[in-house]
Amino acid sequence: MKYPQNEITLYYKPDSLQSKKTLAHAHSICDYVREINHLQQLFTEMQLDELANNLELKPSDLVDRKHELFNDKYANQEFSETDWLTILVNTPELIISPIAVMGNKAIVIRYPVDILQLASVTPVVVFDNL
Repeated sequence: MKYPQNEITLYYKPDSLQSKKTLAHAHSICDYVREINHLQQLFTEMQLDELANNLELKPSDLVDRKHELFNDKYANQEFSETDWLTILVNTPELIISPIAVMGNKAIVIRYPVDILQLASVTPVVVFDNL
């Protein structure tokens, strides 16, 4: 998938407070933010594999290991990377999020302010004494 340099694509879960805060930060640094609820707009295996490669991760690295479904169903099993792609496509709630992409740079958001890594944000300094 090609991602434009002038827009942020944010894959997120709408119920997540972290996603909501990240969206707010994204809108503050970029005029156009493409919001993709990956629980409704599902990935194909090829798209998810491309995203993992863009993040320089393996598909298994995209698994939210804190999610209760992971602990209930997958925690004690071994899967290939291809298997993980299939699992994640069929159970998108297991995909870590949010994930932000801008141009050729992609990051997994751990903290909402991590989104600032995508843009060259120059702080504005105001001098009142001039």
